Amino acid sequence: MIKQVITAATLFFSVMSAHGDVNDAVVELKKLLTPMTSVSANFQQQLYAADGYLIQDSQGRMEVSAPGKLRWLLDSPMEQWLISDGVTLWLYDPDLEQVIIRPFDPDISATPALLLTGSVGALSDAYQVSVETRINAEAQDRKEAAGKLRSFTLTPYNKQTLYDYLTFDFDGDTPTGITIVDSLGQRTEIKFSDVILNAEIDPELFSFQPPPGVDVIRDE
Repeated sequence: MIKQVITAATLFFSVMSAHGDVNDAVVELKKLLTPMTSVSANFQQQLYAADGYLIQDSQGRMEVSAPGKLRWLLDSPMEQWLISDGVTLWLYDPDLEQVIIRPFDPDISATPALLLTGSVGALSDAYQVSVETRINAEAQDRKEAAGKLRSFTLTPYNKQTLYDYLTFDFDGDTPTGITIVDSLGQRTEIKFSDVILNAEIDPELFSFQPPPGVDVIRDE
């Protein structure tokens, strides 16, 4: 279960787009991500087997903030926490009364959730990027600005990552979800709701003190 949380949260993971080449896709994605200093949202996370069977359906809350800060809390059906202050990563499982502590990896190919905080300097070095664009007809009919739906596919050049590729979905300038596909064909779909961009987040949310009595495992 902890592995599923790590995969979903740290993988926040190519077909050429008819709307432009890979360089155009990188430029377009950077324009969306560079202004982001923080993202807060509720999420629904669904894990599917390669044959499409739903393995797990969970919900939670996430916050990411520059530089390298991450808080990913699953509260249903099984509570699990993943927290990083940019230096240390804590993986806490209340049911197992266990916390794993390890160094945080700032490599965006290992931790693509960092892209949501504008960490795009190495984007083109870490990923091959393509984009598909479509129009949200309902929003367009209401003459809303968020009528442009874009899905960016990121395929890592480093084949040692835990996933084959991932997609970032946007409605206008707002991230709406991430999909991660691993080498076994398992797919994790994460849908965001109540998204708040660039708000100030309490730094204390990105620190963790293990509760008394829990097993502490240090993975150096």
